[in-house]
Amino acid sequence: MDKLKITITPVSYLASSGNAGGPMIDIDVLYDTETGIPYLNGKRIKGLLRESAREVLEIYNLPEKEVDKWINRVFGNGDRHYGSCSLYTVPNFYIDGYENIKRSIISYKKEKNLAFSSGNVLAHFTSEKMVTALNDQGVAKDKSLRSYRLINPSTPELPITFSAIFEAKLSEGTELTSNSIPIAENKRLDEIILEKACHNLRYMGTSRNRGLGKIKVEMENLGGTIKEKASSFNVEKALAIDLVTEGPIIIPTKHGDQNTINTDEVINGSMVRGLLASKYLSLVNPPLSPKEAHKDHDFFDIFLSGNVQFCELKPNGQSTLSFNIQKYKAHPSKSFVDVFSKEENDHHISKKYNKRGTIQNDTFIEENISKHIQFHNSRFERKAGRSTENHPGIYYYESISPGHHFSGKITGSQELLQKLIDTLGSSFDGKIGKSKSVEYGKVKVKLSQDQKNQNGTKKVSDTYAIKVLTPVILENEHFLPKPSFSALIKALGIQLSNTGKIHAASKTTTVEHYNSVWQSKTQMYPAFDEGSIFLIDCENQPAVDHSIGLLTHLGYGKIAIEAYSPIQISEIKENENQDNSETIATPSDILGAILNAYNYQELDNKIHLAALETVERDRNIRKLSNSQLSRLKAVLNTHQTIQKYQSEFDHFNKETKKNEGMKHREIGSTMIRWFIYNDIYKLNMPDNVIIEIKTFDPNYVHFVYGKKYWNYVFEAALKSKKEIL
Repeated sequence: MDKLKITITPVSYLASSGNAGGPMIDIDVLYDTETGIPYLNGKRIKGLLRESAREVLEIYNLPEKEVDKWINRVFGNGDRHYGSCSLYTVPNFYIDGYENIKRSIISYKKEKNLAFSSGNVLAHFTSEKMVTALNDQGVAKDKSLRSYRLINPSTPELPITFSAIFEAKLSEGTELTSNSIPIAENKRLDEIILEKACHNLRYMGTSRNRGLGKIKVEMENLGGTIKEKASSFNVEKALAIDLVTEGPIIIPTKHGDQNTINTDEVINGSMVRGLLASKYLSLVNPPLSPKEAHKDHDFFDIFLSGNVQFCELKPNGQSTLSFNIQKYKAHPSKSFVDVFSKEENDHHISKKYNKRGTIQNDTFIEENISKHIQFHNSRFERKAGRSTENHPGIYYYESISPGHHFSGKITGSQELLQKLIDTLGSSFDGKIGKSKSVEYGKVKVKLSQDQKNQNGTKKVSDTYAIKVLTPVILENEHFLPKPSFSALIKALGIQLSNTGKIHAASKTTTVEHYNSVWQSKTQMYPAFDEGSIFLIDCENQPAVDHSIGLLTHLGYGKIAIEAYSPIQISEIKENENQDNSETIATPSDILGAILNAYNYQELDNKIHLAALETVERDRNIRKLSNSQLSRLKAVLNTHQTIQKYQSEFDHFNKETKKNEGMKHREIGSTMIRWFIYNDIYKLNMPDNVIIEIKTFDPNYVHFVYGKKYWNYVFEAALKSKKEIL
């Protein structure tokens, strides 16, 4: 495996996205919503490199069949069959030092430092531009005005460089029989073509043919990488698995919009099994082919026999709040109620609070998942280089943001779990979810000994609460999947008391998976959804927590059984410890520039406010006519030194000859009459403003800031006259 680094430097303004940016921005850039740092989409970079590589091969006049074969091997051919995936995955491109800068910004934001709000950080890297379309007469078309947010070009004062490091399986490119491509020493053909494709790629983004999007792309081979398996350990009863998202991930689910792929907040057991199985195939010695893996006894016993129960991975291991804990729509004194203990005379309407978290001291600590929706194009004609008019393939991906932790546990026989950990090691990098061949799906997986008590004791009671932790798929008397109370009682193996009552706060859902071998979805199973809870009066004590129903080897059917007691919630808080690592602010030129820009803007706002107060307080300034105010403003902005400015200003107070006109003398006499001549001549400012400026700028230059102040004064005076009119 070779480790490649690709660097992209914007030479001109860059419209890198295509997403809408709210009511004021029609086309926005991609940026981290938490910090405001822009980035480039790996999916698009890969598509651009694919087109550029095709252009390079066509320049050498190679046969089309050979070109197609090489392109499909290196970049993938677009389907999901084994062997069709590309030789490398292109992640998103971030600015240099992104992780350190991000941690520093988060640290500053925790200290309530407004300089590092998402808007200020984004404004440091971007600019807003307005564009329009013209008709044949050169007049702007109706409703054609558009606003773009663009990444600034890289300059010595504000260097902006995006880069990504990834691994690739480079070879000699045996598909290409021509000798026309010059071979450099110690470089394989794949590397040479990719390097030339990077140099050939000079434009990207929206309006790349209209002056935007010029870039410089460079590729560097950092050398080969040797994968070292992490150390294993002795497994006792269960494996704890912790997954951290290092890039955006998509856990596809359906929500009705055919143009949008939404993401679930839980990684199901089928995906966990697939993640571990794919890593197992690559690490086992000798490596196994996916098509022949089922013939290997160890692989079959671990992943296919059902002897190992894979789990759902939940955000920080937190389950959905039980459906019996509901939120009032309108109540004068309460927010939540346990519907199982609700008073009979309480007629206030309540509804399920379908959130994840944990209850601590009557406080619900809510677990929030940050998500991002991103726009993409699907090209039916790959050689077109864009979406064609007849096949506009526009769609959206919703993804979970990087930095989230998901956890669960894997159970099974000690022997099989030991074989699994001996092969995988205690940690590894992997890919999960949809669109793994581009910027989505990068995760870090850690396996450890499960430290939780496996044999918890239960309080004896006549009434038990059965809480559904993962969707429960039950069978009816005809062995068909159907969620029902009778099937639940049968699966639990309990006998109801004389009352025979079951109180329930539940809802149903459907469960299905995608089988990559069959290239199709599995059967859709109806099930009781996570968070459902059943209150049962029974004669015999239910067993300790266990799994019931179908597909338990994929993590379904997990329940918790405990003696029922009413639950109260008086307050809701958000879990602020999403990333448990300590965030420490580190010095950075970029952070310093953002802070200086913010402080300068704050100072400019104070100067502007002082100018408005001056105009409001001193009515004499407003007695100057519009033409006189405009004349003074023009004189002020014409000169770059206070000596030249005052030299021309002196003419306002001199006797002028007839051929010099009367305008100068009229302005001078008016300013003298209203006692404002001296202030404008010396560009005087309020003392508190001068103190603020000197605090910010030790190299204080009176003319620079006085010019800014009086410009604001003249503009405010002109505006006040318009408002009066």
